[in-house]
Amino acid sequence: PPIKTKYGWLLFYSYIQNYFSGKPLFSVEAVLLDLKNPFKIIAKTKAPLLTSSEYYERFGLVPNIIFPSGVLLKKEKIYLYYGAADTTCCLAFIDLPLLIEKLLILKNERLIKVNRAKENPIISPIKEHPWESRATFNPAAIYLEGKVHIVYRAMSEDNTSVFGYATSKDGVHIDYRHPEPIYIPRESFEQKLTPGGNSGCEDPRLTKIGDKIYVNN
Repeated sequence: PPIKTKYGWLLFYSYIQNYFSGKPLFSVEAVLLDLKNPFKIIAKTKAPLLTSSEYYERFGLVPNIIFPSGVLLKKEKIYLYYGAADTTCCLAFIDLPLLIEKLLILKNERLIKVNRAKENPIISPIKEHPWESRATFNPAAIYLEGKVHIVYRAMSEDNTSVFGYATSKDGVHIDYRHPEPIYIPRESFEQKLTPGGNSGCEDPRLTKIGDKIYVNN
């Protein structure tokens, strides 16, 4: 979901170059939208903020993939949650003032520094849990009542995807991880049609409107 700043709505998205060429490049980019008219683009990045380079991004269930799926703003620091190699959940930090400066003053040659959390991966598969033994990735995140609540996609050995849940007081270290999935496939369009094929629910997104949290996937 976009985050509201005094400069505009800041939206991070996945940009995949050369997707059909056989050598796709997965990256993270950002766009700044007008507060009153979000259809109006104020500025956008002209180069990737993040690409696959660390071992946990280059090797896994599907190698060389990073996929942004959750973002928080705490003071002047952006917490960008993303899936890596379709296998683990990871986190990166971005300085908000520097990013805004780069977006608004494109002639500025200062680089936008994205720092990966040294604790990465912050959520990995647990072999003892059949429902998340193969992969845990593409986490959504929301900050409520002093905690970061994380809902992530988890995959079993037969490629069935469900949603797992974890919490963190500082947004980095996981304090609690629920031992069972919080959502499992139940609708007809979530069921497995081919043995061993992909099925279930994928890539949650969280948005709070009023007193309700809406989950898209």
